[in-house]
Amino acid sequence: MSPTDNVLSRLFSPALLPRFYVEVVTLSTQFISQAWCTITLLLLGKIKKLSGS
Repeated sequence: MSPTDNVLSRLFSPALLPRFYVEVVTLSTQFISQAWCTITLLLLGKIKKLSGS
């Protein structure tokens, strides 16, 4: 087994997968919620402009 294989098996060991999954889910949830906030604010701004005119 070469050193790179050892590193890869350590990175992708079953014990670390749940933690990696949690990290990805947390990051994507934060990103999605931020995106939703921005989209909602933009839409509200457009609706206010439309109703104001």
